[in-house]
Amino acid sequence: RTSLGNEQGRTHSWSRVPMPPVVVDGRIFVRRLTAAGPELACLEETSGRVVWRSPRGEVVASDALVAGDRVQAVVLATPQQETLEAVLTTFELRTGKVLSRRPLVMLRDYWKRELPVKLTPAGDVLLMQMAGCVIGCSPEGELRWLRRLPWLPTSLVAWSQSALS
Repeated sequence: RTSLGNEQGRTHSWSRVPMPPVVVDGRIFVRRLTAAGPELACLEETSGRVVWRSPRGEVVASDALVAGDRVQAVVLATPQQETLEAVLTTFELRTGKVLSRRPLVMLRDYWKRELPVKLTPAGDVLLMQMAGCVIGCSPEGELRWLRRLPWLPTSLVAWSQSALS
């Protein structure tokens, strides 16, 4: 079975968030929109058959990153009301078994569980871009650094633009 049936997500949820497939050794790793949010699924390249999918109810916020026999993605958890926790989750490539979960950061949930995360390998560091932050961690999920981009209130932005023109 390849369809989501009654688990199908809303058509316009996660709008303007690209979710490109990742193809590795005859397997396709994709995010599919379910009613709970995006899930990670592994499909057979030749038939499209679902080999495995991430645990139901989890929100997979990043595309898959495949390294060797492991697949990693950032999953969003909600440890308390109006809070998101970004968790680096490692899956076994063949079975989808969760091998590890490493919490990285907690954020106020302004995005209503629709926070896109860009996960990028950079040598021995994984970079995550989300919520105006860039986070560097080891492939095991050990936090190395976090940089938050400055935020200016709208009134100050308008003032600075008029002062500079």
